[in-house]
Amino acid sequence: MGSSIRNKVLYILAVVLISLLIITGVYVIYKAEFAPNQSVVFPFDTPGIRLVIGGEEIICDNPPILLEGQILLSFDTIKKNIDPYIWFDEALQKVTVTTKDRVIRMKTGSLEALVNEKPMDLNFPAVEQNEELYLPIDFLKDFYQISVRYSAINDVVIIDFNDQFFTNAYPINTNTVIRKGMSIREPIIKKFEGIDEGVQEVSKEPRNCLIILDETEEWFRVRTYDGALGYVKKEDVEIDDFHRVIEAPEEEKPPVLAEGKINLVWDMTYSKHNVELSKDTTPGIDVISPTWFEIVDREGTIKNRATPDYLANAHANGWQVWALFSNNFNDIEGTSIILNNSDKRQ
Repeated sequence: MGSSIRNKVLYILAVVLISLLIITGVYVIYKAEFAPNQSVVFPFDTPGIRLVIGGEEIICDNPPILLEGQILLSFDTIKKNIDPYIWFDEALQKVTVTTKDRVIRMKTGSLEALVNEKPMDLNFPAVEQNEELYLPIDFLKDFYQISVRYSAINDVVIIDFNDQFFTNAYPINTNTVIRKGMSIREPIIKKFEGIDEGVQEVSKEPRNCLIILDETEEWFRVRTYDGALGYVKKEDVEIDDFHRVIEAPEEEKPPVLAEGKINLVWDMTYSKHNVELSKDTTPGIDVISPTWFEIVDREGTIKNRATPDYLANAHANGWQVWALFSNNFNDIEGTSIILNNSDKRQ
């Protein structure tokens, strides 16, 4: 009798133990495979001040620096990501930026720049740091039509090109989280605070705004106000409205060249005049190249024969205009002096 009771007790204990093991195993598997990851990590893996342009982190050999409250970007970073035509004359230690209607020249260490030959004061000069040239991007942002700001929370410089459209979204409550990847198993890179202690509602203010960069069936790829790039479940946010950085003026675009060979015509121009050809009388032209500019002397004096009417009429005929420089063939050395000196070329 005693042996029978003991066997029943052992059986019950074995069943309970096996049940506990099964429950524990199921729980472990659930935690490992299905439960949301609750760990919070820093959104960036790169050291130093980070740079985010639009929806991408830009990995720089020479990251941004902050000096006396000014954001400085390296010359190479600007050239690779913002302005491929920026120029540095190492001999004269001068930077030249050329836009559609302005030429900006900055000398290393100088608090004065020239914009279309007119002096303009700088809050901070172009400087050399760690043997690299750095430029004050805040001064250049209007010329480049970009917005620039720095977030101390993530130690990141955020740049957007103007005339970009984004969709804004806001977290529906404090349960909304931004993750490093498109899975609830990915770690969290940002949480949101409620409008008050113990309240789940999140306020619609800039610090909680999310810019939607891309989407899949279940996830949005987003950028947070403080520059973090991550993913959020679509069901966890509320779409707000379209956000436009700044509307840039529309630029007139020249006619598009057809693929393959092109037909170019030189127009030897000796005075200011309108284009004398037309697509009706001279069909087949793709590009017309007038001798608009002539080097007069070794000081870089330029004779200008260009006219807006010539350009407008050429475009109306569907032709691109490639302006031509002429020089004094009897003074090849003088031409070389000008071409090798950015001060004379300006």
